[in-house]
Amino acid sequence: MAATAWEFYNNFKKVISSGQVDLTGATTNFKMRLFTSASNAATATLLTAGQLTGEVNSSAYPTKGQPITVNYSVKTTTSTYSWTFTTVVFTASGTAINQVKYAVIATQTASILVCWSQLSTAEFNVALNGTLTIYPNTTVFELN
Repeated sequence: MAATAWEFYNNFKKVISSGQVDLTGATTNFKMRLFTSASNAATATLLTAGQLTGEVNSSAYPTKGQPITVNYSVKTTTSTYSWTFTTVVFTASGTAINQVKYAVIATQTASILVCWSQLSTAEFNVALNGTLTIYPNTTVFELN
């Protein structure tokens, strides 16, 4: 099952141009959240995480997702800014995590939606004591 490329919410493009989000992660924290096929996660016009529907519901799933660490760098040869995140692991301890289809990244405090990826063409379950590991692309996005 291959995940789709990360797609950015329209509002996030405006937010980064106005400096409301610190892409380095120094002052802005980010979280990854999981959603079902019933979610509106793939709607590019959403503004905040509060507008999302269909978040995964399991006692093994951390409330409002898993914190992520971002990697932000500047390529000196091309003056290109590169942004990605470290590997994220969701563990189904105590119960399964069911009906997963989408992953969404949002800022932790302001809940500004950043991007989403469809993890699979159909919902899947993370079995009891199993893990879902989401490996980022080498670069989620670059700014020239």
